[in-house]
Amino acid sequence: MSEEFLEKSPGERERERFQRDPVSPTVNTVYLRVKSDQVKGILGSKYAVPQGFMGLVKDAAGKGKLLFPGEEATGDFTLHLLRDRDVRMPFTVLRARSKDGFDSSVSFELGVTPNLTQRESIDAFIERSAQTRRHMDWPLLKGEIQPVISGAVLDAVKEKAATELSAAGAFESLREEVIRRAEGALSRLGLGNVQLEAGKIRNEGFEAQQAELAALAQQAEKVRAEQQVQSAILKDQMGEELSRKELEEFLAGAREEGMIKQHERAKARIEREAELDQLQMEYKKQRHSLEATLKKMVIEKGLELDELMLEKHVAVVKKLREQLNEDDDRIAVYINLLTDERLKAELIQRLIQKSMSAEQLKALAELEAAKARQNEVKVSQPNIEPIKEAASEVNAGQSVKLAPTEQVVRREAPVEAETAAPVTERIEAQGTALTENVPVVESVDHAEVEEVDVPDETATQRVEQGESGVDALCLVASGRRVYAMDPLRQKSLEDLPLDLNFDPGRLGSLRSVRMGGEGRDRLCLAGARNGVYTMLLAHRKAAREYPIGNNVEARTGVNAAVLYKNFIYATHSEFGLLRWPLLQPYSPAVHVMPDLTSRFSTTRGLTLFDERLLFANGPTVLLLEQGLAQGAALRVAARYPGTRHEVTALAHDGQYVLVADAAGDVYVWEPRQVTAPLLAFRAGKAVGELAATTLSGDRKCLLVALKSTVMPMLFQDGSTALEFIAPEPIRSCDVLEGVVVGLSRDRMRVFAWRENRPEWPQWQFQFTEPVLDMRLVTPREIAAGNSGRQTAVRPGNGSPANGPAPLHKPMQRPPAY
Repeated sequence: MSEEFLEKSPGERERERFQRDPVSPTVNTVYLRVKSDQVKGILGSKYAVPQGFMGLVKDAAGKGKLLFPGEEATGDFTLHLLRDRDVRMPFTVLRARSKDGFDSSVSFELGVTPNLTQRESIDAFIERSAQTRRHMDWPLLKGEIQPVISGAVLDAVKEKAATELSAAGAFESLREEVIRRAEGALSRLGLGNVQLEAGKIRNEGFEAQQAELAALAQQAEKVRAEQQVQSAILKDQMGEELSRKELEEFLAGAREEGMIKQHERAKARIEREAELDQLQMEYKKQRHSLEATLKKMVIEKGLELDELMLEKHVAVVKKLREQLNEDDDRIAVYINLLTDERLKAELIQRLIQKSMSAEQLKALAELEAAKARQNEVKVSQPNIEPIKEAASEVNAGQSVKLAPTEQVVRREAPVEAETAAPVTERIEAQGTALTENVPVVESVDHAEVEEVDVPDETATQRVEQGESGVDALCLVASGRRVYAMDPLRQKSLEDLPLDLNFDPGRLGSLRSVRMGGEGRDRLCLAGARNGVYTMLLAHRKAAREYPIGNNVEARTGVNAAVLYKNFIYATHSEFGLLRWPLLQPYSPAVHVMPDLTSRFSTTRGLTLFDERLLFANGPTVLLLEQGLAQGAALRVAARYPGTRHEVTALAHDGQYVLVADAAGDVYVWEPRQVTAPLLAFRAGKAVGELAATTLSGDRKCLLVALKSTVMPMLFQDGSTALEFIAPEPIRSCDVLEGVVVGLSRDRMRVFAWRENRPEWPQWQFQFTEPVLDMRLVTPREIAAGNSGRQTAVRPGNGSPANGPAPLHKPMQRPPAY
């Protein structure tokens, strides 16, 4: 039910009190009681609390519960609606007698608000103010509190004289006295936040007396002047001449009166100039004091900053001296002080080569020679593209004709193989080792065979079936494709465990990627610019489309999508929370709770937490669950009111929800408890991504991407557990099964570390198109028939019975910290 906000005439408001919808509040409604039998429908009794009201619902057993706007009351109930904002009423108190017996009148606007912060106040308002009424508007409420307010005004006016009531600012002092006298009685009626505004005091009796006195004085002056004129006329009629002395006295009196007035004017001017000089002196004094205070504050702030910089400098110098005390690490310390990342990487590689033994250097040289020979073999091969297969097979004896619009393309063989373009001119999708783990090689021929051989298809199949020694796969969304690759070994995009192509789709390029579903129904959910693609991992061929709407061209895209209760839910910063039935593809989306999500410009981070939907809307974090009807309806299970800024990253570890905002503050929230969220630490800059993990000894940690070259892993108390160093700033991160990945700021490179080797990435993979989303999954998650993050099954030490030996050793978990 929606609230009416239409202004009505006084006659309509009077009739509306008796002729109105029995369950819909109006703009004048203060209290309304709704029973379940008044809103009974086909599906039962249900009533939603309208905006601007709070509800106290009581069931048949008498238990009460407070409902916020938008929440629903169902079943057999009695709902009490109370307005949650101030109610303003005009008041006029007549015949208020002052201390000295003059009649006065006081008019003002009274504002009160039902006290909804305490249950006792709500019950008091319902029992004493509303009593047996089903509906109460502000005229009825005014009638209830009229005696209290009138009595308080009469008592306050009785203690003040008429001159005080006529002075400037008299209503300010009178307002405080009236509020003090009426506040107790109003609080017992369940009302609070008493305000008196637009007040005016009319002192009719005192003003009439002053006017009468002024008229009497004017009349006496007029009578005296008339008497003087009559005396002069009588003397003239009697023939008597005015004596010289009388004339001189008259002239002296007139001159003296004129001089007195002139002196009075001069005195008033001098007093006014003195007041202006005093005000100017006070202004100059205050201005000088303010400037001195500001200078003092600037100096103190500068000294504090200098002290902090000095402490930081001393700590850095002390740390550097401690590192330089060890002769073996002195060169590494100097290298880490460099700002040029490329030069730093080159020097570290040289330092690693310097520490190698003669056998390792020999093996490294043999590997480099084998790579060079492999490049020569690739360059010498002709550059012939494969012919595309026909759309349908041709049976024996069936003739094939070309349509008139088709053309026969002739393929010419290259005359001479061209030299491969340097890396600076052409970027290819390829993986590169940044930390060399040199294997022991017996001969150059053996190494050459390992480098040039065709990739092992059986090993790829084992990765797809979740039976490889790979601990984690990196799932990325780039362009219109979704890839799953080994972040520590992948060299190209040719032998991927998962390669999904969404080029034929009509929803635009990809923005995010998630996995959902169980068993053979497991899906890949690819969020696009204008909707969501889904593809079954069992066959990986046809994609279904779930568009936002017809002819919709979004500016951003779906940043996350999940499968929940046979519905697909997605978050989109332009459209909020969206929903599609899983069995109804190509149908437009339904906006979920638009009134709740439309207040902020960002909606992101949708994920499943404790069998509920968790996402961020601006600075607010919401946890939604399925309603009692077990259908598509959702209700708010928990709500974090918000941080100081909008949420930029959201993660959870199964028990706690981790929230990061644009100011760099990271909060820990446990929705199952009623305690408020706790501030874990402050990063000082915007957080790009969060990822939760657990080290040995059940020590929970948090990986934070701060768009810098250092990616910290922190404990729950904010202390640093590890720091992962990258060649360039990292904007996004994830961690799983001892593998840590990070995405470069330009979204073109993915770096991979092991947890026990945070000092430099082990592997880097260069993409040709920007990566819009990246996360780690286990090999079982991309295999049809499996679901959830599970530890990959590692093979034994021996070779497999039905295939060749693997090219790489299985990944081991890092040692305990």
